Amino acid sequence: MTWPIDRPKQLSLGPLEREVLEIVWDLEEATVRDVHAKLLQDPDRELAYTSVTTVLKRLTQKGWLMCDSRDRSLSGGARYRV
Repeated sequence: MTWPIDRPKQLSLGPLEREVLEIVWDLEEATVRDVHAKLLQDPDRELAYTSVTTVLKRLTQKGWLMCDSRDRSLSGGARYRV
């Protein structure tokens, strides 16, 4: 992983936040649907779509991600990127 250009406001991350952040970094840009699908590739895992939405919003608030919510209806939702 590489660090974002601007240092995040809050450096501490929980385990799910870290996992979600790694997925977005690997994909370079992702929607909630993209991240949720990637997390559910583990058949033993249960995680609500709304939980992924909350984690992505918190990562954005902490300064780890940027969110582009333009053209949501056309692109399948807000897009998150590093």
